[in-house]
Amino acid sequence: MGKSTEIALAYCAGLIDGEGCIAISRGHTRSRSGIKYPKFIMQVVVELSGTPRPLEFLKGILGGIIYERKKGWSINSFSQGNKNKWRYFVWKVNSDAALEALKKIRKYLIIKPDQADIAIEFQNHMKRTRYKIKGNKDIPTREYRTNLYNKLKDIKHNRASVETKSSENESSSDSPILKEISAK
Repeated sequence: MGKSTEIALAYCAGLIDGEGCIAISRGHTRSRSGIKYPKFIMQVVVELSGTPRPLEFLKGILGGIIYERKKGWSINSFSQGNKNKWRYFVWKVNSDAALEALKKIRKYLIIKPDQADIAIEFQNHMKRTRYKIKGNKDIPTREYRTNLYNKLKDIKHNRASVETKSSENESSSDSPILKEISAK
């Protein structure tokens, strides 16, 4: 891998670390007989205000889609300044495409490597099980997905304690950037 490719992937990781969200979303689907089952999807999202340029860079390196968020509001919406200044843009990548994106940037993540690991594990499981949950015989599959969903959710809610533990144990991140900095 060339130096410029590594720099580009590290920049993408920085955007996701700082402004992004690595998530497993949970909804529900109904079988033909009307039984309700959980439905999961893994996604990586970055939302920025002002300009979509950094997101266009992400899309060029990692794929995905970009759209302007039209719904919702922000405290900045009431600004008297330039109306374009507070436009919100979203970059999103889902499922297998999100898995490939996370695999590319994983070693550069500093803040969210644990979230990426869970998301990668989740999506690899989805691929192995071909996304399907068929009735009651797949209760272990459903429970495994639910456990990963809850594990990622817990990490996000307990980020302060996770970050404190990480700072106590400097070797907890295998980011080459941190290793290079600490070696100097």
